[in-house]
Amino acid sequence: MSKPEFYCHSDSEWNDMEHLILVTTKLSQIERPTVGRRIGRKLNSLPLCGVLVWLIAGITACTGETTPASDPVGVSARLMISDSIVRAGQSARIWAQATTSTLDSNWYLVWSGGLGDVIFRGDPQDSLITFRLPDHHFQKSGRIQLHLVHAGTLMDDKQLEILPGNPVNVVESYAGNKTMVAASGQRAMVIAIPRDTFGNPAAEGTWVDFKLRYPGSSEMTRREPIDHMVSGINLDAGNRTGKIIVGASAGLARSVEETVELTPAWPTSFSLEVEDWFPYADSRHNVVLQTGFIRDAGGNLVADGTSVLFAVYEDDQLVAQYQSLTSSGSARGLVQNPDRQTNWRISALVEGDIRSNPVRLDFAPYVVSLPFRYDAIQRTIIAGPVTANLGQLVTDDLPVEIRLAQADSIYYFSGLTENGFCTVSLPTQLRAGQYRCQVAAGGMTTDRELMIRDTAND
Repeated sequence: MSKPEFYCHSDSEWNDMEHLILVTTKLSQIERPTVGRRIGRKLNSLPLCGVLVWLIAGITACTGETTPASDPVGVSARLMISDSIVRAGQSARIWAQATTSTLDSNWYLVWSGGLGDVIFRGDPQDSLITFRLPDHHFQKSGRIQLHLVHAGTLMDDKQLEILPGNPVNVVESYAGNKTMVAASGQRAMVIAIPRDTFGNPAAEGTWVDFKLRYPGSSEMTRREPIDHMVSGINLDAGNRTGKIIVGASAGLARSVEETVELTPAWPTSFSLEVEDWFPYADSRHNVVLQTGFIRDAGGNLVADGTSVLFAVYEDDQLVAQYQSLTSSGSARGLVQNPDRQTNWRISALVEGDIRSNPVRLDFAPYVVSLPFRYDAIQRTIIAGPVTANLGQLVTDDLPVEIRLAQADSIYYFSGLTENGFCTVSLPTQLRAGQYRCQVAAGGMTTDRELMIRDTAND
């Protein structure tokens, strides 16, 4: 059998009492070395402890140390621990008691736990072998297997349990879902993971206090034990919108505030009213609409920013839609007046096809008199004086639409009133001839035949 190759630490590293053994040859191809007699078993068939015993035997070969002839053949030793159960951060004294006071230096302690497998060399003094372990080995909680090995032989083993310390600092916490619909069957959960000074999860069964407050309710407390490192509570969707606020604590440790948002459910029916309007066909004005408070089945106001559509119907046909957003539970909408005499029905809609009551509006003509004439010298059409429903001249900037039609062509022109008149210049490319002229403004239309000439008077 070929001798296995080891990377061996220096003597100074041995004095630190903590060593990792690196094997460069494939372990499955190396046979277990002889300790007193040859055993022809493959390494890959050995249990972990057997592998470690073999590695320790390799250390002895690597350092060139051999068992002194004075070492009794039947030497034995027992592994001793000052405390078999300690708290994280509390060290335990570990030593071995041998049956003889004549000892060599090939005594090792194999530590198997959360930090992996670590080998420490003992310090024999008379019949006692002392093992000095760094403090950080006692900071990670869990069960530790301790094996006492001498000259490649497993002499004894013990178990050490390191318990977590008391929870301190900030409790790790999580919440989800982060939003729920109020008065629904949805549920959320808040979990907490308290840890000790060294980051170990708190001991199983440790009580965690969850303090929480639902919107419009007083504070309440729930206590839950830690199970598999985690403690948690379930949250039902309350009846009111707002935030569920949750804080967790264990001992002196506290969590950061967690919140779950309760949003409104589907809106129910709501009202719509006309706040202000100008009952004439003048598109420079707007109908001002205001919804009532929009609530869900639980009486909660819908969230700000909820979309509301104002739908305009004319003869049961949808002719326009205007969008608005809710603020403090209601929405305000502006709908532009028509430019002609008509009758409207307006309803407001929110998601889920929830509709308000309809409002009906009748728009009369704004303009009651709309004469016009043609100025052939200037090639202009002049509309006016344009008078409104009270006999007054219309206000400035009232839109005026002009339509000139022949059998084979139609031309459109527009302008705005100023001091009751509107003048529209015709292009020079417009050919002379007989046209049907139609002038519309403020819900009124006037039309008649018009002869367009280049120079003669109309």
